[in-house]
Amino acid sequence: METFGIRDLRERSGDLTRSAESGQMVLITCRDKPLLLGIPFTEELLEQGVALNLAIHLFRNNVVTLAKRARDSPGFPC
Repeated sequence: METFGIRDLRERSGDLTRSAESGQMVLITCRDKPLLLGIPFTEELLEQGVALNLAIHLFRNNVVTLAKRARDSPGFPC
């Protein structure tokens, strides 16, 4: 797992993208303390339950609403 400091992100965004494309997780730190974990978004990740947790997080943070979801995806089975 590669580690990026928060200040590295601007200069090393290409490295971060390549790590994700190759399936590697990335740890992002701020002042040498873990801040967030970057996990490549794959079908396997979705199958293991991240979709529900992601949806809950987006809903709680008002990024998505049930009305937006219904409007953007007519006919999508719930």
